[in-house]
Amino acid sequence: MLHPTREKSFEWLLAHAPEPLLIVEEEGNIAAANAAAGRLCGRAPDRLVGVALREILPDYESAWNATPRNAYSAAPPEPGAPSRQVLTLLPLTGAARKVEFVAGPYEEEERYLAVQLRDIGADEQALGVEQMLAGLYAIAAQGAPLTQVFERICRDLARILKLPMVAVARKQDTGAVTLDATSAETDLWAELQRLPERWDGTVAGNGPAGTALRTDTPTVRRVADAGFMPWRLAAQRSLIASVGAWPLVLSEGACTLMLCAAQDNVFELEENRRFVGRLVARLDDFLANHAQLLEQRLLARALECSGTGAFVTDLEGTILWSNEAFARLSGYSPQEIKGRNPRFLKSGRQGLRYYRELWSTIRSGKVWSGETVERDQDGVAYTVRQTISPVAMHDRVSHYLAMHDDISRQKAQQRRRELRQAVDPLTGLLTRAAFEEALRQALAEPGVSGELILASVRDFRRAVAARGSDVEELALATLGERVHACVEEPHLAACLAPGEFVLLLKGQGAHADVIERLRAEMDDPIPALGSEMPVDVRFGVARFPDEGQLLDELLRAADRQLADQPIAQAARRPPMPQAQA
Repeated sequence: MLHPTREKSFEWLLAHAPEPLLIVEEEGNIAAANAAAGRLCGRAPDRLVGVALREILPDYESAWNATPRNAYSAAPPEPGAPSRQVLTLLPLTGAARKVEFVAGPYEEEERYLAVQLRDIGADEQALGVEQMLAGLYAIAAQGAPLTQVFERICRDLARILKLPMVAVARKQDTGAVTLDATSAETDLWAELQRLPERWDGTVAGNGPAGTALRTDTPTVRRVADAGFMPWRLAAQRSLIASVGAWPLVLSEGACTLMLCAAQDNVFELEENRRFVGRLVARLDDFLANHAQLLEQRLLARALECSGTGAFVTDLEGTILWSNEAFARLSGYSPQEIKGRNPRFLKSGRQGLRYYRELWSTIRSGKVWSGETVERDQDGVAYTVRQTISPVAMHDRVSHYLAMHDDISRQKAQQRRRELRQAVDPLTGLLTRAAFEEALRQALAEPGVSGELILASVRDFRRAVAARGSDVEELALATLGERVHACVEEPHLAACLAPGEFVLLLKGQGAHADVIERLRAEMDDPIPALGSEMPVDVRFGVARFPDEGQLLDELLRAADRQLADQPIAQAARRPPMPQAQA
């Protein structure tokens, strides 16, 4: 029996040692142990007292014989001098595991040895789990279905945790619990196939998987428990003494992870429960990501097969991926455009405001759509209806998806109609094609000069979008009448787009008076929009032929004067949907 003074000394040491610690007598018997050592060895600390160290560390003596035998009575060692070995620990419960054994003399007179144990088996298990998850993400990225993923989980966990069987069970609408995958076709597996568990509370509904699925909580059953009676003999033949079931979070259906152990109380140990809890949380995260990966893979496959050109960029606009339809449209292969910015496709037809509006929209997390004129690899212009959508991962915008629908043929047909029609029936102004032809003819005259006014009603599209097409037509008709009232022969005017008007003035210096008349006419509220919607009209002026001899050139020059709206800051999170009234 320990001397009271010695016992107090041991108590202080054991109470303040965070790692598993044993005090061993010279004869090799354990004199004291702390709580951490008790958990590691699978028994209460007081039940370790008197146990020969070789009973739990069978290779202890051979390892210790490799060190000086007078270590019990040697002077306190220098730092790093204690014996440090990797030994096999045989706990009372649970499987054998590797531990790091560090021993040194505790006190010279009584010849006691202080033994510190560190569970490196847990480190190996943690490393094994990380490697398993890495492998799971690899096969998920390749499009592995859920059944293949479950089979991989079962095989890997059985190997890492040294369990006779691991399975994944699924909840069926019929009330049965079926096995989706297993690490080994044991007798217990065969019996569960013949007599499945149930989750609906019937006779076969008290098994671990059925109870876990019914209550949505982890459940452990010893084979000797009454609830496991229908499958007891099969489990015993499979050398299985206890089964634990942990629900898994899935987007489709309900599943549970079944861990079958050779020891009857292995899942009752706190450290094992914590380990499995962390493991299941990691699996839940993976399964959520797996569902997203499958969706993204399906989307990518759909985009690859789509007849619409598409490419994906990062937040700075660098192209990361493009499909074959975009290659056919632009003439550039996916390899040629990867890593480039889409600006290399610019035709020069769009002004600065166009791109500011585009970036302001998508950086705020909203979808942008508009017509864009691009140039292919041969320099030929083509028109697309471009839609750019922010792509969010984990509620955070990380990429942009651009879809290019070729509308060149429709635009050519529209131009022919506009030339034939000449005047837009809605606004009473020239069509764009007729205006462009009139400008071409005017510039063909020798020594001609003049001015082009671009008038833009700010936020017009946003104001009419929520009011419907009828209101938009009424508002455009009103604005067209006001513009027409300010234009006299030989001046010309056209409506380029909703809220965008262009005027051609022959001669220099007339633009100031025209702008004043336009402002006076257009500043009044539009009845169709209501008095609460004031008309904010802005103007840009370009002179020809000094600033250009084509409509697109003059429009870009005028547009630069209107480009005064700041670009929105990038929104990393998509906007929350508005609640319905």
